Amino acid sequence: MHRRLDSSLVRFTEAFLNAHPGRVTNPAQYGTDSRRFLDLRTSVLYRFESLALHIDLIKRREHACMRELEKDIFRNDRIEVVRWASRDMKFLFDDIVFSTISLFDYLGNMIGFVLLKLPKKNLDWKGVIQWVKSGAGPTSRTGPRSNELNDEWIAGVARYRHVLIHHTSDTSGGRLRHHIADGHATLGVSITVPAAFVKQIEHLRQTVPDDGMAVLSAGLWIVGQTFDAAVELIGTLRTDLGLTT
Repeated sequence: MHRRLDSSLVRFTEAFLNAHPGRVTNPAQYGTDSRRFLDLRTSVLYRFESLALHIDLIKRREHACMRELEKDIFRNDRIEVVRWASRDMKFLFDDIVFSTISLFDYLGNMIGFVLLKLPKKNLDWKGVIQWVKSGAGPTSRTGPRSNELNDEWIAGVARYRHVLIHHTSDTSGGRLRHHIADGHATLGVSITVPAAFVKQIEHLRQTVPDDGMAVLSAGLWIVGQTFDAAVELIGTLRTDLGLTT
């Protein structure tokens, strides 16, 4: 996914800079705008790389927990082993939430720069949604689609981030399951995201089972949604700007 997003951003950059009206007539402005655009592109990609890293770290922490428990599935401190893994994985999941909103803020700044012609002001994602709701955004494809994505899930992630900032974090959700068959005992570990996260997003409320959503599954869901949204919005920006090549 990282390479595909990078490729989309590179193609968008080339098309945007090649079409810049100051490329020949105003080299100084062209240079300023180029640096601004490249900084925004780098910031979007940086945040997505952070998401990918945190997914890998969640996987590693979960595997480390399982390896430790497999040494002795009846060890006296097995509940504590799971609790510590749950806490660490939720630290990482929270970072995914924060990086996701940061990535969309950078995308909002990019939309403000290339579509609203704001050379220095940081519009942020919230500013994009306000722009759409003001009645100006619907003249573009990017505006309405941004608003749809926001209603579908981005606003829910932002609300959960608000919960993390202003309320106590929930580090519960780690469970052990023993299964004995044919004289052999096996151990399963279930580490789920806080129910507060699931509650913020309608699609998850309708699809996540009563026993919760695994931290890794939730992280992968956010990363997948973020990737799809970023690539789609880059495409709508190209269309809005007439950058068909």
